[in-house]
Amino acid sequence: MKPKLEIIYSKSFNKALYTGFDFDEDWQDILAKGQYFEKYLDKYESAILRAIPKFTGVDWAKFKKGTVYIYIKHKEPDFIEPLVIPAKANPEVMLALLISKLVILNLNFKPDTDEESKQLDDIAHSTTLLVLESLGLGREAFLKYLDLYYLNEHTKSFQPLDFGRKKAKSYLSGV
Repeated sequence: MKPKLEIIYSKSFNKALYTGFDFDEDWQDILAKGQYFEKYLDKYESAILRAIPKFTGVDWAKFKKGTVYIYIKHKEPDFIEPLVIPAKANPEVMLALLISKLVILNLNFKPDTDEESKQLDDIAHSTTLLVLESLGLGREAFLKYLDLYYLNEHTKSFQPLDFGRKKAKSYLSGV
């Protein structure tokens, strides 16, 4: 069964992670961007949750939680447990970040090493591009974001994996 997605706005959670100068102003920014994103997500949620297993090869039936709680926070980094994505002015980038985290949840793979973690990132980001493309959504904003992320984290540009006819899960078996 596909999970249900629920956006959570937690002021105390955000305050605990906050590193800026004016929390109240940034909290209003989180709420505004998050609420705009929610409207955008509502249009695509079902289609995204149907598309992910087509590219990963893993059915949502293995996902035991009924609801995925998504926390919106002010800035990077994003993370998987709890699922946290940063508030962005561009809802397409937020959607792509969410899809990449949902891919990781769907694959249900816990990396043990930095190399496995990097490989999982590559798989999740490449799968996200396929999901966006299958839904007729733009990839350009996410590709720009990924290039900056990869240059910062891995000192190289992002290179999408070529799955061919394979599913994303097949890349994890070699780890």
